[in-house]
Amino acid sequence: MSWGAVGQGGPPSGVFAAMATPLDGEGRLDHPALNRLLQHILSHPVQGLCPAGTTGEGPLLSRQFRARLTAAVVDLVPTGTPVIPAAVAATISAVQEDVRAYADAGASAVLVGVPYYYLLGDAAIFRWYEVLAEDAKVPLLLYNIPSKTKLTISPTVIEKLATHEQIAGMKDSSKDLEYFQRVREVTSSARFSLFSGSDTLLIASAYLGGDGLIGAAVNLVPELVTQLWSAALDGRRDLSRDLQRRLVEIVEACRRVGSPVGWKTALSLMGVCAPHPAFPLEPASLAASNRLAGELRELGVVRSK
Repeated sequence: MSWGAVGQGGPPSGVFAAMATPLDGEGRLDHPALNRLLQHILSHPVQGLCPAGTTGEGPLLSRQFRARLTAAVVDLVPTGTPVIPAAVAATISAVQEDVRAYADAGASAVLVGVPYYYLLGDAAIFRWYEVLAEDAKVPLLLYNIPSKTKLTISPTVIEKLATHEQIAGMKDSSKDLEYFQRVREVTSSARFSLFSGSDTLLIASAYLGGDGLIGAAVNLVPELVTQLWSAALDGRRDLSRDLQRRLVEIVEACRRVGSPVGWKTALSLMGVCAPHPAFPLEPASLAASNRLAGELRELGVVRSK
């Protein structure tokens, strides 16, 4: 399906899961665990799924693996559910091949980061996305994650890209609310979906006109995140603040273990998947896992033994 078929009458919006990638002890995709994870996520009103991104350890997985993962997700979810895998690489040819492989796997769109390593200027970043968009057979979402790429996509560049028919929106993981607000301002007249990548800023991004969240916490507590999004949209401020405070506590507990390992450790404590990360990441120590288990029990995420 095309991205344009989603969300009639306006840009696609809502809560999307930045999916974890269940692996077995040999680094292979754990299909039963993937099915459990998807059932857990989609038991609540989650609008879409984003596999092979930062939370999903995508940069450590081969193109073939990421394409198979995407195809598996597409096969397991209800027809029409947006599936938006991520591509982050340093060469234009690598990302073009990623986009083609994802399109063949049935992806609705592809989340594309800027090339890491060199400090590129606005003209180079604009050209990067322009060339990719001209070649892509599915829509692209810009991926602004300066903590990983060391680059920020400037609002000036975003304003020019927002009108391209193959640029559908953006995920912003900068945690910079002034930047987020400026991006919303320069894209307000375009059909451009602006998603926050920060679970802890869901309320703020909603009030600034964001279209939704692509978040890691959706793997763990989809009910809480979807309730928070609904409350924020409805203007229920007291409830929103209470739910956001609880979500922040959960996110901080997982972050203390490390990202993305903390999320997978939490999912293992819930019995969803094993805690094995992609090579060369190391699993959480027993002490860290036990500490997280205690924190998540206190927060009501994991049942007491």
